[in-house]
Amino acid sequence: AVLFRSNHQSRALENALRQARIPYTLVGSNSFYQRKEILDAVSLLQTANNPRDDHSLLRILNVPPRGIGDKSIERLRDMGKLVGQPLQSLLGHDQFLQRLSGAGASAAQAFDRQLHAARKQFSEPGGLSVKVERYLNDIGYMDGLGRMYKPREDALKRRDNVLEFITAVAEFERHAGPKSLLPEFLEAFALLDAQDKEDKGGEGEESVTLMTVHASKGLEFPLVMVVGLERGLFPHRMALEEGGIEEERRLFYVAMTRAQSELVLTHVEKRRTRGQVTRQRPSPFLDEVPDELARTCTPGTALKPASKEAAAGYLAEMMAMFKTDEDA
Repeated sequence: AVLFRSNHQSRALENALRQARIPYTLVGSNSFYQRKEILDAVSLLQTANNPRDDHSLLRILNVPPRGIGDKSIERLRDMGKLVGQPLQSLLGHDQFLQRLSGAGASAAQAFDRQLHAARKQFSEPGGLSVKVERYLNDIGYMDGLGRMYKPREDALKRRDNVLEFITAVAEFERHAGPKSLLPEFLEAFALLDAQDKEDKGGEGEESVTLMTVHASKGLEFPLVMVVGLERGLFPHRMALEEGGIEEERRLFYVAMTRAQSELVLTHVEKRRTRGQVTRQRPSPFLDEVPDELARTCTPGTALKPASKEAAAGYLAEMMAMFKTDEDA
């Protein structure tokens, strides 16, 4: 099993396993590219890319809420059927706007202007990931996640997923070339989406299990890899800001004790986020693992497992630490 602290980390793992043709099962959530906030972001891009895409427009016309309600959307549908034109071409049409309230008409006009401006920007080659991030911000999607999803923790997780999606755009741009265009990315995404719907994720056969540490509680695996052990990721930045380090330490203990025979703890030195490379600091939890229990490795060195006696002693020490915290 491969365990991670947050759902957005699954994207890179899914991509790597697919490329290596290794079957996997993603437990506890949809595939990264099937999550609602990702599909909404893609629909926003498809709407900007193709003015005749009625399906995508209807999905995101009021996502995030922008004052275009169900009645307004129904009027737009009716008018589209009546005149036989793409719905997007009617957003700024006087005949449609006259059927809306003042606020609804203003919202429709503003959205129409934003789509036209974005389409012009996306038609020019270069800077695709920067344009995608700007567009999702300008159209109010990033800020709107906080209104769409409650509690705040859920909204922040979904925001992390969308930021990871922007990173995926940057990775595509790096491989496809600096002058890659939005239609090329959307075509690549469509292939991933189709693969997600066909792929059963390795269920019913020997496969790698991908899951968050939370979802792994009560389960055990012969070999466990815990990835992303970096400050701000595990422990999570919210825990560091809000004084929840002890709960994160307990979660780290849960992750380690899922391993029956072998445990691998990993972190990166650098991480690429939205096209920007930043240096990462190892998780402080790694410093709490006794030297005699673990061997520090690079990708080119062999792993040497700790003895059962050393492992048992360390786990006993952690249990005693937690008991002391509870007594206090």
